[in-house]
Amino acid sequence: MPLALLRKYRCIYLASPYSLYRGGPELAFAEACELGGELVAEGIKIFSPIAQNHAFCEHADLDPLDHELWLEQDEFFMAACDALVVAQFAGWEDSVVIA
Repeated sequence: MPLALLRKYRCIYLASPYSLYRGGPELAFAEACELGGELVAEGIKIFSPIAQNHAFCEHADLDPLDHELWLEQDEFFMAACDALVVAQFAGWEDSVVIA
């Protein structure tokens, strides 16, 4: 989708693989941050659960694989956002939450 079309949305939920990411969670986090930063630099307002939640896990001793905890958090933001963009990083189709 062209960036100009993404700018029309108030907020975009940026979904990306994490727990089953072939490069591991650290790389999943880094790539989500990189893509999210590129979109923000283009004036697109996003919410990236991986960029936020990975940092929470590292600094607040939370389990990054506690799907029940994160799904409850993510559902709130999914409902608040106007659109969903799926980062099709390698193996994204293996993600239970994205698929």
